[in-house]
Amino acid sequence: MLSRDDFASMASWFGDVLTGEDLAVYKDAWRQPRALTGMLNWYRAADAGPPDPERGRPEGNFSCGVPPESLAVPVETLVVWVNESLAPLSLVDGLAAYVSKLSVVTVPGAGHWLPERQPAELNRLIREFLSS
Repeated sequence: MLSRDDFASMASWFGDVLTGEDLAVYKDAWRQPRALTGMLNWYRAADAGPPDPERGRPEGNFSCGVPPESLAVPVETLVVWVNESLAPLSLVDGLAAYVSKLSVVTVPGAGHWLPERQPAELNRLIREFLSS
């Protein structure tokens, strides 16, 4: 369904953000075997996570039985979020309990497509993070 009419519905999500050449690159990626499945699975797993009684997951919802303490991320991690996305910032709530060196930066006015709408700002944030 998403691939119907040469990905017309998916292309419309970008509005006028992408040039025709850029959109062609995206479509080539979307045509790869299992690419759409991988993209959709990211959204399906967006609410997966460790135990969180406040969100109604006292036991977590990992089906693989991984103990939460083994989920620790010991490296410095940058999350760049946009304040005009359909995905709420609350998705990172509780992440600091597992990522001890977490930095969360919110970029205003970018919408969901930060790399396409504000590539210079995203590059600046990444470079700043990597050089600190």
